[in-house]
Amino acid sequence: MIPHIRTFTLLTALTAILIATSCSSDDTRRFDDELRQADMAVAEGDMTAATSIARRLSDEHLDAMTTGQLCRLSILYMQLSDDGNQSENISRATDCYRKAFATDSDSARQYYSQLGPEQTANAQMLATIAGSIGTALPGEAETDTLPETIINDSHEH
Repeated sequence: MIPHIRTFTLLTALTAILIATSCSSDDTRRFDDELRQADMAVAEGDMTAATSIARRLSDEHLDAMTTGQLCRLSILYMQLSDDGNQSENISRATDCYRKAFATDSDSARQYYSQLGPEQTANAQMLATIAGSIGTALPGEAETDTLPETIINDSHEH
C-alpha cells in the first residue's frame, strides 16, 4: 500500500509542476504579445493604447515578468515619457530597469547592450538615473568614487 501512496504523491507533485510550468509559459507568451502590441501602438503614435498596456503589465504582472520583458517595459516607459507624464513614466521605467538587474543582471546587461541606436540613449539615461553600481551598460567604464585630483593630492603629502 505504501508504494501506491508514494506513486500517487509523486504523480500529484509532477502534475502540479507541469501545470505551474504551463501557466508560466502561457504568461510569458501573453506578456510578449502585449509588449509587441504596445510597441506597435507607439510606432503608430497611439500613446494612449501603449500607456494602457504598459500600466496594466506593471501594475498587475511585474513580479511575473522575465528579465527581457522587464527590460522591454523599461524602454517602452522611456518612449512614453517623451509624450507626456514624464516623471511617472521615467519612475516606472527606472523601477523596471532595477528589477531587471535584480532578477538577472547578465541578461539585463546583454539586452541593453544590443539595443539599436534609437534606444541606446534611453538605456543610458536609465543607467544614469538608476545610478546603481553594477548596472552600467557593457563597455561603459564605472567611474571612481573620488575625483582624480583628490586621489593625486593625497599621494603628494
